[in-house]
Amino acid sequence: MEAKQLKFQQVNEKKGVYGLFVLIKSFFPYIEYSSQELEKMVLDKNHFYFLAKLNGPTIGFLHLKAEKEVENKIENNLEKGPANENSLLKLCGMAVLEEFRKKGLGSKVLQKAVEFAKEKNFKKIFLYVHPKNEAAKNLYKKNCFVCVSHSAIEINKELVEKWERLL
Repeated sequence: MEAKQLKFQQVNEKKGVYGLFVLIKSFFPYIEYSSQELEKMVLDKNHFYFLAKLNGPTIGFLHLKAEKEVENKIENNLEKGPANENSLLKLCGMAVLEEFRKKGLGSKVLQKAVEFAKEKNFKKIFLYVHPKNEAAKNLYKKNCFVCVSHSAIEINKELVEKWERLL
């Protein structure tokens, strides 16, 4: 299967939230929000969810969140409206089903995030990754992301690295 057959469907209404919730929990079982909380995020204008579909079936997802940087601190709520020089796009999560990995599809999902960020005039896209997740880190390197710090935040009770790409 070729990566160029991959299409993205934005989830921005209540329809489709439960399926998205099940998909996210299958990749990240430690996520602590409910399907109702996910529904609120889907309807929030600062969150962007995409399903990755290959010839119809869903094989992965992408979750992005608009944030802004004020005095070197990141604030969660970006005022509604266009992105500006302080606007950042956080890649909160992305995943591809295991049987579809090593086929260039992860790069296509990541490229969708970068294209979306550029379309919406964000200045940078960033993410957090576990230091031992070599597969993800190699994917980010291959797509022009760089590690900028070892962060004090925790994911699943472990410290993480912050990676970013200027746009």
